[in-house]
Parts: sequence; C-alpha cells; structure tokens
Amino acid sequence: MSDDFYHDDPIEEKHNRKLRNNLLAPAVLIIGSLFFFQSTLASNLSLNSGLGLEFGQGVSQTVACSGSTSLNIIPSAAYINASSSGTHYLGSITITNIPSACSSSDVFISAYSDSGTNAQTLFGSVTSLPIYDNSGTFYTDSTYSSYLTLTSSSAACVGASGTCYGFTITFKNPTLTATSVNKIVIQSGANIITLNCFQTAKSCTWSKNTLAGSRYWRALASSSDGTKLVAVVYSGDIYTSIDSGATWVDRTPSGTGHNLNWYSVTSSSDGSKLAAVVYSGQIYTSSNSGQSWTLQSGSPGGTWRSITSSSDGTKLAAVIQGYGLYTSTDSGVTWTVQTNAGSRAWVAICSSTDGSVLAAAVPSVGGGIFISTDSGSTWTARASARQWDGVACSGDGSKLAATVTNDYIYLSSNTGVTWAASSSPNRYWLSIASSNDGAKLVAGMLSGASYVYISTNSGATWSAQNSSTVGTTEDIYGLTVSGDGNLIAAGEYSGYIYTTTG
Repeated sequence: MSDDFYHDDPIEEKHNRKLRNNLLAPAVLIIGSLFFFQSTLASNLSLNSGLGLEFGQGVSQTVACSGSTSLNIIPSAAYINASSSGTHYLGSITITNIPSACSSSDVFISAYSDSGTNAQTLFGSVTSLPIYDNSGTFYTDSTYSSYLTLTSSSAACVGASGTCYGFTITFKNPTLTATSVNKIVIQSGANIITLNCFQTAKSCTWSKNTLAGSRYWRALASSSDGTKLVAVVYSGDIYTSIDSGATWVDRTPSGTGHNLNWYSVTSSSDGSKLAAVVYSGQIYTSSNSGQSWTLQSGSPGGTWRSITSSSDGTKLAAVIQGYGLYTSTDSGVTWTVQTNAGSRAWVAICSSTDGSVLAAAVPSVGGGIFISTDSGSTWTARASARQWDGVACSGDGSKLAATVTNDYIYLSSNTGVTWAASSSPNRYWLSIASSNDGAKLVAGMLSGASYVYISTNSGATWSAQNSSTVGTTEDIYGLTVSGDGNLIAAGEYSGYIYTTTG
C-alpha cells in the first residue's frame, strides 16, 4: 500500500457529505478518506445542531467493475458514554450503489490513520475485513458474527439504470476511535469467503455423536457461543457438553435416581445457569453448568411442558399443560402463578434475552399464541386458534416463529401482533428454535421424508436437511441454536444427538 494514493490538501467543507467512489477491479484500491460522522460530540453540544465530526482529507481512484456507477461510502460514529467522559468510535460503514456487475467479488475494507502505513485493527486481530458480494447479498466470515452485523440492501441505481446493492457493517463493540481514522481503503480481489450452509440455507454437514448414546432426547439448550450444551432424556438422565457437543457427561441430579421424565431445559447465555422440568414432576436448577442440581421445592408439581430463561438466568418462565403459567425472578427458587394468563393447555414458551417479552403457545380450540411484554404480569391473545406446538423468540422478542401440527411454520416480526404462514412445507412439526437475532431458525418434525429444516433469513425461505446426515427414522423433539447462530444441535427421539456448525 503506497502513500502515492493519498492526497492531503485540506478541504474546508464543514457539511456532512457522502464520498462517492467506484468499486475497483482486483488489486486496485479505492481510498475514501474524507468523511463526517453524524453524532453529538459531547454533552455540552446541542443535539440536532447540524454539526459533524470531521476526520481527515483525501481523494479517490475511479476505475473498475462498477464502470461509471459511483459508489456511496458512508462511515458513521458510535458514541460510548462513560463517567465524566465519552468517546467516539468507528461505529459503522455503509457502502451503497454497487451494480450487479460486481457480483462474485470480494472487497477488503481497512482503516488507516493520517500518517500510518499499516492498517489499523478493526476488531480482534482483523485489519482487513473481507466482504463477499453474492448476487447482491453480502457475507463475511461467519466467525466474525460476535464482532459485527452485516446487513444487505438494494435500491434503484443512482446515476445508472437498474438495481444497485449495498451493505452496512455495524461493529457491536467498536474499539477503533474515530479520531484515529483518516482513510478508509477498499480493495477488491478474488473470492476467499466460503459460504457455509447457514449462509446459503443448503443442507449442512452434521456430526453424529455416539458417545452420548441412543436415547429418547426430549430437549436441548445452548450457551450463546455454542460451547456449552445441555440435553435431557425422557425416562432418562441429563447430559452436558462443554465442547459444542463433541463429548457428553451424564449429570443426573443426585438423589433422584434415573429415568425421570425430563421434558424441557433452558440455559443462561453463558451456560452456567440451567433449569429443567419433569413431566409429572417439579423443576430442577443448576448454577454450575449442570455439575450439580437442586430440586426447587417451591415449584409446584404438574405436567410441565416447557421452560425458558432470560440471558442472565435470573428470570424463568414455565408452563404446566392444562393448568397454569409460572414465572420466577430468582433463578427458580420461588415461583409465582400468573393468573392473568389463565388455565390453558399450555405446550411451549419462549423469552427475550431480558425476560420482558414472553410468548406461549396453546393448541386447538381456545388456543393461540399469548404474548406478554411485562415479564408475564399481563397477557394478550394473538394469532388464530390452530394446533400450535412450538414457539421461538428472537433476543429482543420482536421476531417470533411458531410451529403448527400438520400445517406451516408461522412468523411474526412485531412481537406477535400479526402472524403469517411462512414458505415452509406443510408438515407434522414438533419443535423450533431461534438465534438471538431471529435470522436463523431450525425446525424439527415427526419422522418422515425430511426431519430438520433450517432458515437463515428469519423464515422467509427454508431448506430441508439431508435425512441421511441428521435423523434416520426418528422424531425430532430436541433442538437448539446458539445465540450467535453458529451452532445447531438436534436430538432424535430414540436416536442420537447431531450438531452442525455449517
């Protein structure tokens, strides 16, 4: 990277503006180094004052696959407050007006200081971020999901005919200070991003775990990063894994003996706090990733069907079929029946990460999806009466997905206010799980032609998984997706546990 590409004549413009460039052919650089971050600089500046935060000067090169179509490059700042101070960081980068001619190329994004010759670290150890243009849908390495979100967009081309595409990179925990960024460099090159099955919604490569044995796997749960898993067996034991399902340890609660009818299990985001329910029994909890368990004597006995947890494991909600809906705010020590929810044939429940949004399913006559936005205190009936059997929530509770027996998978993007059937096939669905962002969904069904389906676009489209690699002739009740969406685990009922990372 030569400094011959840069030009540092001062520019006196003080208005927010877009830097327009062209995407280049392989090994040719785009340099965008004059930009303004729209943000409030400090507490002593007025909001909406029209002021911008200026970061350097520069010019751009214009050759390339985009031809005469100019790109828009829009960096934005993120302000992170602190006691008596705060700091602006490089919060996001948006690039738009990319023509279809640039499909199948990778672009590599780097940031430089005014005088530095080495690219700065964007996150982790990454100094050059690759982005792949897959016909207008953009992807990066799936291992970067904990550092950023990448969203694609499309709109009519500006200055050219047809549809153009774009993307926004938003850094989840930005570390590069805005004052240290003077140049953004975009270099196009050969494709190095390999799309996994999660990104293309095709059949994944699954690992069959025989070490845990062939059992009646009834439910699974995962830590946010997918390293810690817990699985329960109907008429059996509890098993945990700390290596994403490669090996498993029997963690049957002491004093209970074996062969309890474990029915549902949930996990905190770090995998330390677990809670499991017994059909025609009570609730057990663990605070050490399942190494030991405590019978919560304050939990009522009943035909428990489902349990869910907030990300910190303090707020729990569980349902008894044909009876009540219960919540706990102390990790399961004490329980309160939510009388406003009523006595119903509850079969499934899910929670937002903060525990404020709950969605619970009731099948058949008088059924529906019931929603609470105040941690279970009040409830509103949503969706039509169907044979609802499972429900899954995104982390913020806005995106919901629910299965219906001998019907379709239904979706809501507004916390359950409205619902619509997805493009899933009509099947005998048994289970469903969601990643935190609601983009990745996995659904299981009664034994049939295909047993597991995944969606990577919030349920818009679905892909059947090859039944020769996950499931054989068994029902799929146990499913989980790690919060970051990088691992899926499925348990056969009278079979094995399968995992995939794409």
